[in-house]
Amino acid sequence: MSSAHVFGKSPTILRCSTLGRALDKASKLTVSVQFRMNTSFAVPLIDVGFEVVVCELVKRQLSLTDDIVDTIHAGKKRFRLQRAISELKPQSYECVTCGEYGYCWTYDDTQNCTECYCPKGFDGDCCDQSTPSPGCDSNPCSATETCTDLTNGLYQCTCAEGYTGSDCETEITACINEPCQNGGTCYSSSASNFTCECGYTYSGDNCEKYNDCWGKCQCNYYVCKNGGTCVQETPSAYSCYCGPDYTGNKCQTKLVTTPTTTDTSACDSITCENGGACVIASDGTASCICLSIWQDTYCQKFDNCQVKKMNCQNGGTCYPTGNTTWTCICDCAHSGDRCEEFHDRCTPNPCLWGGTCSNENCTYSCECPPGTSGATCANKVNNCYEDYINVCTTVDYKAVCTDELVGYSCTCSSLYTGPTCTMSIYVWNALQAFGTTDIVGLLEQVVSQPSLISDIIPFVLGQLSTEEQEAMSWDYDDLFLWAAYEKTELTQVDIIKSFDITLGNCFTFNHKNSSTQYYLRTAGKPGGFEALMRVQEAEYPAWIDTAALLIFPHDQGSTIFAESTRYNAAPSKSTTVITNKITYKLLGGVYGKCVKSTTEVESYYYTGSYTTSGCLRACYQDAVNDACNCMDPRYAMPDWATSCSLDSWDCVNNVTTIKGDASEWSSCICPSPCSDVEFESSYALNTFVYYTAQCNYSSTGSCYADYIDAALISVYVPSLTHKVYAESPAMSFNQLISTIGGMGGVFLGISIVTFIEVVMLFILICRAFVCKSVNTLNKANE
Repeated sequence: MSSAHVFGKSPTILRCSTLGRALDKASKLTVSVQFRMNTSFAVPLIDVGFEVVVCELVKRQLSLTDDIVDTIHAGKKRFRLQRAISELKPQSYECVTCGEYGYCWTYDDTQNCTECYCPKGFDGDCCDQSTPSPGCDSNPCSATETCTDLTNGLYQCTCAEGYTGSDCETEITACINEPCQNGGTCYSSSASNFTCECGYTYSGDNCEKYNDCWGKCQCNYYVCKNGGTCVQETPSAYSCYCGPDYTGNKCQTKLVTTPTTTDTSACDSITCENGGACVIASDGTASCICLSIWQDTYCQKFDNCQVKKMNCQNGGTCYPTGNTTWTCICDCAHSGDRCEEFHDRCTPNPCLWGGTCSNENCTYSCECPPGTSGATCANKVNNCYEDYINVCTTVDYKAVCTDELVGYSCTCSSLYTGPTCTMSIYVWNALQAFGTTDIVGLLEQVVSQPSLISDIIPFVLGQLSTEEQEAMSWDYDDLFLWAAYEKTELTQVDIIKSFDITLGNCFTFNHKNSSTQYYLRTAGKPGGFEALMRVQEAEYPAWIDTAALLIFPHDQGSTIFAESTRYNAAPSKSTTVITNKITYKLLGGVYGKCVKSTTEVESYYYTGSYTTSGCLRACYQDAVNDACNCMDPRYAMPDWATSCSLDSWDCVNNVTTIKGDASEWSSCICPSPCSDVEFESSYALNTFVYYTAQCNYSSTGSCYADYIDAALISVYVPSLTHKVYAESPAMSFNQLISTIGGMGGVFLGISIVTFIEVVMLFILICRAFVCKSVNTLNKANE
């Protein structure tokens, strides 16, 4: 047992001399009062005989002033000590050291000790008032064992055969290592045979079998002492494998056997510190037995578990981790720094389906509701599966199905809703905004045919203004990391934003409305357009199959449609488009019908130059307007037109179902444009490695995330020449006359004189014919 002595800072600190042994033996005692000063001294107060001495100063430390009177009772007499105390005028005092074997817990500013911990048998505030009596005086060993006194009150017990332990208190049986696990009770029939009586939730020779594990690996909680090794035998049981000199379930008991030799030379090789004593084991090896507050191989480590304020609760075992640090090893039923918390294995309740949980033998048991069974009531028919398919994840693979006693419930991800998570939340929210039940059939179509979503969304968005739709799409800062032309960085003013009902916001470089016009000056990649853009893949709706940016190489005056020639720029990829301009020109007029202006056709609703596709869509819009009194919101329409809502979905679809494609309508006349420009392109897609170099010197993890979502786009022409395909007449009228005259001269010898003669002959014949007709008429009149 250790004792702690705490010194205060009051002007005077008084302590009594040790009276313990004298109380039983002395009839007269000189009581000395000693004050803590730099030099200790004692003043005899009185020599008196007494039967019972009560000295409060032995029980506790007192801070005294000149007004304090301490009384010593001796029979019926009282002696006042005030005068003697007043004459001493002592000063404050601290321990310079805690004796030879004590340990100082705290120091003051002058490095004097203000709190000492003394080994068992060493008394006094500074562990310097007495020396321990021989350890064997208290007969610590069993009556049949031999006790040998060592230094400083230490002793060694020599155990009889069949016993072990520091005091030979442990009988060596088959149960000494506690082989029964999980709270089983061990019964030993001999030194090598045992049986385990297990709880009803466990079985096996060592009670090691149980289907469910109540917690984590127990080797994380239990520490094997004295170099023992912890091995996880089962999910809920561990074993400590001890060294040759220790035993016990945690290797806490040192094996003591009768020494076979009296040779003490082995002790010459080790030094036991802090008052420890060297002993020789049966194998001739030396080890140290330590005073009560010291431990480790050479007694060099202070056992701070001796400090009362560090006591572990609820049967926990204190384990020092340093001179001032420690930890408590708790049993399986408790936890916390001091094992003060009950380890409730029923919180949270491990019993499923509302089963009742009870704590039992460091584990739990479940009382299951009807229809369930098992250690955690987990055995029942899973209603979440039909024909081995999870009913909640047929569309939403992130959905979670909760099996219930009757039926099931689906917890959808943020992208889906509905009883079985089959309806996209985007579509549902958009359609609910209309507040109509007329679209229930359409909702059912969408569920059975998800591809309809891409056609339905424009009908929903078409009810919004262009400004509202444009605000829903991405802006320049959302997409562009940088853009460059001819290796010169561009600014936002060089990229013109426009809006398309199907494509959303489009960003065009070298737009016809741009304040700066760029011309081709250099062929190859150095003279082309490059951009590093975010794909924003995480924001794509669930019905979009491919996450990519669309690249449309086109002429300034051309109109872009969703079906126009385009190339996908995928995230974390480098996309290269090598393109060349091709111009087509038609003669028109007598050589065939072509259109130079949009005013030459009956209807045209797109901006930009005339295209056949734009004309056909205008015919389609007119037919939809005639049938439904509104126009299809997926395509361009005039300002006076009304956008069809979802209520007109069937009407709009019936237009092409009944009439067919607009290109086959006799009422829709859409000739080819007299002049058209297209771009003939080749396309390459490579793994995007640019971000690696960019991020090698970045300390933030977001660098890679930004580039993984990015696409590197390059568009350039291989040469500055381009192709022109133009119609020309096979032969003009002048060429026809010249050819006829030339051929006639060659084959008929016709000349200009002959030609004049032929003309004159023709005139004379006509004249003769006219004259004959006149004469005939005159005769008839006569």
